[in-house]
Amino acid sequence: MSTAASRLSVVTAKYLYVASLGAVAGALNLVAVILTVKPIFGPLFAQAGRSIDYTIPMAALPVALTAGLLLAGFIAAGMMIFAAFARTFKEGQSMITPFYMLILIPVVFLQAPGLQFSLALACVPIVNLTLMIREVLTGTFHWPAIGVSLLVSLTLIGLCLLLASYVLQFEDVITGSYGGSFGRFLKERVLRGRSIANLHV
Repeated sequence: MSTAASRLSVVTAKYLYVASLGAVAGALNLVAVILTVKPIFGPLFAQAGRSIDYTIPMAALPVALTAGLLLAGFIAAGMMIFAAFARTFKEGQSMITPFYMLILIPVVFLQAPGLQFSLALACVPIVNLTLMIREVLTGTFHWPAIGVSLLVSLTLIGLCLLLASYVLQFEDVITGSYGGSFGRFLKERVLRGRSIANLHV
């Protein structure tokens, strides 16, 4: 509250810290999957009398890593909004759990047969980036859909950061004296404020 830095600067600094750790974890996960596909599934295929031939196109690596970075960035930005209302670590964990469960739902539908990476799905958060990673690792590059996915993801990250900086403009949220959740905050501070403004107009 006493720093000369703006709320957006503080939020961005915290966000970059969280997102960078998430991106590193995601990149290590991706590398681990790529390196362990053959050693794990090779013997299983050999027992069935088949061989596994799995190679990653070099052009897919920067695209997949970019998608992983944006995925970690969006998740971190969303979680920051919910965690801003937590007064303790335990409250923070409980507040981000619904958001975490929500972002897992779209991934379940990725197992649907015949699901293609289209321009329509490129506009759906989480789904667009996971489909993008899946496609490029098989050597398929839908550049229009990839471009839309990157634009949508960057836009959503920016909106989340702006919302988080707006939330932290309220003194009771920063000091931890506000006892409500994000949903309650929207009703009391955003929706009700707009209703009062409309009445005055």
